[in-house]
Amino acid sequence: MTLGSFVCSATETVTSTLKYDVGSTKAWVPFGYSGNKQKPGIIIALIELIMMQAAIPTETSYLPVKRAVTALELGQIDFDVVSPNWFKDKIIGVDYVSSVPLFEVTEYFVTLPDVAIEFNQAEMAYGQLVGTVAGYAYFDDDKFIRADFLSESELVKGLVKGRFKVAIIEERAAQYWAEKHQTSIALASLHTKGDIVIRLRKEHENLLPRINQAISVLKNNGQFKKVFDDY
Repeated sequence: MTLGSFVCSATETVTSTLKYDVGSTKAWVPFGYSGNKQKPGIIIALIELIMMQAAIPTETSYLPVKRAVTALELGQIDFDVVSPNWFKDKIIGVDYVSSVPLFEVTEYFVTLPDVAIEFNQAEMAYGQLVGTVAGYAYFDDDKFIRADFLSESELVKGLVKGRFKVAIIEERAAQYWAEKHQTSIALASLHTKGDIVIRLRKEHENLLPRINQAISVLKNNGQFKKVFDDY
């Protein structure tokens, strides 16, 4: 899944100003945008720390997932945050470069408990209708029928309403929205597990060493850990 996108646009000056989208991440709890300035979401907090450490000015926008994806493709925004594992052959695209890893996430084929056994291997979802988020990338979506919804929250509700038997959702987001919607779910089988990286448009590749160095510093000085501890 493209995880919606923390997407970004740049005005070239001596140091580029990167503009990134937060709106498209809002359902990806606890990673995405919460609307709370004190606790905006793990990725939002990390991006703020990274860009401050790298001395790269940023601006934010607030877009739906599909518009954010299109804006990134058109170069109107400059980076998003993804896992290469979400893409076929782990190829993030020829127009982009990726940072060193930020952290690891795990996605599952998620079901209601009474049908989990029908999907206890990933291949058992192939050929079936699978709940997905519009605008997200899935490396194997040529092997199942996408049922695109607006968010992870809507996917959990879709399971409850019987719109599909299985959906692909990140582990923590699935558990969060199941609790919010007061329903039981099962993490039936693994879809992907891998690192999250900043995917930067290649025209800003000159900024990548500063971004990577900032990530390294923040990991080593405990700032990354503090963000995760806060959530």
